[in-house]
Amino acid sequence: MDEYNVNISVPPQDQHSDIIKVTGPPANVQRAEDALAEKCKSLELEQEDRKMKSHEVTVEVSPDYHPKLIGRRGEVINKLRSDHDVRIQLPERNSENQGLITIIGYEKSCEAAREEILRMVKDYVS
Repeated sequence: MDEYNVNISVPPQDQHSDIIKVTGPPANVQRAEDALAEKCKSLELEQEDRKMKSHEVTVEVSPDYHPKLIGRRGEVINKLRSDHDVRIQLPERNSENQGLITIIGYEKSCEAAREEILRMVKDYVS
């Protein structure tokens, strides 16, 4: 409002309205509307990115190998997380799905992390 010298009125959330009222000098109103439209576009892109980054993949690995995948002080799993920009969740001890590791991130990153985990387990078995 200060930047464009206009008054912006947003309806209360309980009204479920998506109409924003902008009042002021016509030139300022137009500039403020353009800025609001640009902000909406960036918010929609962020929302779409968050949706894409929430892809989830599971990989079954024997709980015997979990300590090796974690590594000393979490070094191995933290490296996997940073290299592939994913979140990796190991199951709780004594849970129903003890062998299921969940990987969350972009689809391509999740698959790459999954493949690396399987490769690491295969190396441990050999």
